Amino acid sequence: MNNQYVTKATGEQEVYSPHKLCDSLTKAGAPEHMAKNICISIEGGLTPEITTQKIWRTALGYLIKSDLHEVSARYSLRRAMSNLGPDGYVFEKYVAVVLQAHGYKAVTNQRIYGASGVEHEIDVIAEKDNRFIFIEAKYKNEYGLRTHVDTVMYSWARFYDMVEAYKGKKDFEDKEFEIWLVTNTEFTSSSKQFAEYRDMHLLGWDYPRSKSLEDLIAEKKIYPVSILPSVSKNDRKALIRQGLILAQDLLPYTASDLENKFGMSPKRSQKIIDEARELMIE
Repeated sequence: MNNQYVTKATGEQEVYSPHKLCDSLTKAGAPEHMAKNICISIEGGLTPEITTQKIWRTALGYLIKSDLHEVSARYSLRRAMSNLGPDGYVFEKYVAVVLQAHGYKAVTNQRIYGASGVEHEIDVIAEKDNRFIFIEAKYKNEYGLRTHVDTVMYSWARFYDMVEAYKGKKDFEDKEFEIWLVTNTEFTSSSKQFAEYRDMHLLGWDYPRSKSLEDLIAEKKIYPVSILPSVSKNDRKALIRQGLILAQDLLPYTASDLENKFGMSPKRSQKIIDEARELMIE
């Protein structure tokens, strides 16, 4: 049998892998028998022009029809993250919220001077126990991109300048300083190699294996509002402008509230509220 190629979001083509699809479904929490049946159904409908987006939507449809709301959320989380943009400001706030849910104190958009005297803008500063953490939040709004070693090296050099400055301050003598790079993408192997050598913490898609970004999100159900299937692009922008970044932020609202505040249709506003409630109840 000849290899079946599919088109990625970047426009590149890759060989279709049923194992990759099945693994992504089971990793999201789908029962193995269901994941296998979904993969068989999708494989039977492959066409020469099919895209990974189409495959993803088809698989997601099966999960939603099965009322596996949390599984469908986990499965669609990566794409939901890429729809948070277009810029990285919302992602910075989102990272801070995720860390706060895990017991960190976190503030965004800070400006401090490094040991060199150069002023740096910090996306997120987090604290927990005696740890003081400088965080670079790198956001990509195109699905399928990766974070390369040059980005990791730049973040480390910039933040090490700040670590040197803070180590000399009296109030920080007992602090353990950490440098993090958080992203909604995967890391290249050289990025991981450099970070490990420099004792820098990378947090991204499916990395580290012990507890990745999606693990932290799913554990506390800190899902972005863009994960709700019925939220359109315009809805998402309007909700985020009002500070409604998380799906759970919609729980105090009624369908009528969304109609009146955001001009949504009655049918769609009720679906959005129902989806938010179903996701948070499971």
